[in-house]
Amino acid sequence: MATFNFTIRAIDSAGAFADQAFSMDVLNTAIDRFVMVNNTDAVSSPDCVTYHLRPGVSGNTVIYGNGMWIIYNNESLITSSRPSSVAPVWTSGGSALTTTYWYSADGANWTHSTVIGTLYDKYSTPALLTQISNISFCNSMFCMTASSSSGYITFLTSVDAINWTVVTTQYGQSGALTWNGYGYAGGPIISNGSTIVCFGVYMSTTYLPSISTNGGNTWTQTGVTLTPSTGNTYPIDAIYANGLWIAISYGGTVSATQYIMTSPDGFNWTQRVLPLVGVVATHFYPTKICYGNG
Repeated sequence: MATFNFTIRAIDSAGAFADQAFSMDVLNTAIDRFVMVNNTDAVSSPDCVTYHLRPGVSGNTVIYGNGMWIIYNNESLITSSRPSSVAPVWTSGGSALTTTYWYSADGANWTHSTVIGTLYDKYSTPALLTQISNISFCNSMFCMTASSSSGYITFLTSVDAINWTVVTTQYGQSGALTWNGYGYAGGPIISNGSTIVCFGVYMSTTYLPSISTNGGNTWTQTGVTLTPSTGNTYPIDAIYANGLWIAISYGGTVSATQYIMTSPDGFNWTQRVLPLVGVVATHFYPTKICYGNG
């Protein structure tokens, strides 16, 4: 149900006018409100009863914000970009990371955007962006991490999912948005409405969450190093809920220790080992975390 408010003005020959306000409730079921994706196509639905195939609209992640949908390939979910020592969480059919994505205002009509591949990073010698790593909707805007041909990490923002602003570029492993030799430009991006936390990944040693309080213009590495275990543990999902920042890790091997990381402020983090679950003496392998009933 949507409510439309409008005013009709009548003007006579002498220029006198009268206004009449109207309000109309419209039950609109023509807009698709649910979108599912895989590595070849997308499916959308207005009600989860009737479904529509969107051929060729492919990706492994779909997000929504500001009245716009985005479908893209999230780096964390693509096995072809991982070292062979890390088992996949799930595969995306061998999809490759690209600078392209799809956007839509109604879930039915999709546009394939190539704009990211035309943008340059902010390194001293600017280089073209070569792959999208992660996109989230936070702080009333879309936030993206992307890599360039220089191997550095760039943070971008957009309010409409179409036009993007290159905000900052971090230079190498010493940059506040950490990176590694395997090309993991960025982990989850989360926000509490004013502060943004981005998880960079440096697979074989450490990963350090980075925090920004000015829309991504400047970043500071948090005051703790979250240490992975055997199996190259790395952050795969994160949320802000009930006043707490929370991230979960994925190790990818039976011997890997899985972690949950929590923070009251996004800067000071505590890392805890997830316990063994059930009767099988292996660790619990989390892939997503969600908060509810609060």
